[in-house]
Amino acid sequence: RAGVEPDTCFYVNHLELVRGCEGRIDVDQLPPPDLAIESDVTSRTFIEAYRAIGVPEVWILGERSLRIFILQGEDYVESSCSRLFPDFDIPNLVPQLIRRALEIGTSTMLREFRQTLGNS
Repeated sequence: RAGVEPDTCFYVNHLELVRGCEGRIDVDQLPPPDLAIESDVTSRTFIEAYRAIGVPEVWILGERSLRIFILQGEDYVESSCSRLFPDFDIPNLVPQLIRRALEIGTSTMLREFRQTLGNS
């Protein structure tokens, strides 16, 4: 099939299945991650590998934008919103959070963001 090493990946819908797993995830035994995030700042992402293992949603972060790809059938379709987080404007939110993290540090940015979510 395929092997990929995303910059980061997350289990959202299948979190309970992988809780406690350490190291590499065997997608022949477990479902693929629900979300893979790639940074295209230093290298180019080839989405075909994600299709081969069936990752439902892939975000690709460029220098100034974030693109969302949703797996529909056999192909990825670019989308303006995330299926996993439909209530958030992900293409605008993530670059803003990254810029803020660069200004004040990741931990502080995450604390601010959590407070914002708590006040919503």
